[in-house]
Amino acid sequence: QYSQAKDDVSAFVQPNTEVIDSVAQICKSAGPRLVLIVNPQWRETADGYDLLGSKEGLLGQIGNFLGGTAGARKEVSDLGFEDTYLIQQYVVRGDDCQIIKAFPYPNWVVYTSTDDGKKVMLGEQATRPTYQDIEALLEAKGVSAKWAREAGLGKAFKE
Repeated sequence: QYSQAKDDVSAFVQPNTEVIDSVAQICKSAGPRLVLIVNPQWRETADGYDLLGSKEGLLGQIGNFLGGTAGARKEVSDLGFEDTYLIQQYVVRGDDCQIIKAFPYPNWVVYTSTDDGKKVMLGEQATRPTYQDIEALLEAKGVSAKWAREAGLGKAFKE
């Protein structure tokens, strides 16, 4: 806590969906002061419960109650939070791929490794890449599925 309240910062470290109401309350009372969410414990994917939770009314409430995170993610977005640093890994067609967002750089960047282990940037875009976006980047680079490369049916992935 700083000597003057205007300089205080609030941070939620590894919050889960059960503390969203507390996050909202702190945000409302913080005014212009900084509020951080560090390493939130909700998924950034859309499983069945998330899809159900994104619906309005009773179905949405049931989906969120059963473990969906759509309601929590929407509330965090409505409170004005933005991703400032995020790294997430996906396995796309057998390849380990990472998406990275790092403030102040405006774009999301997608990386993977060549067959000899060298990290390469696949591409970048203004919006958060989906699995399908990453798959399209691999295809645009001519990268065949990992199983095909390992079986000798596709050419080796080199930079």
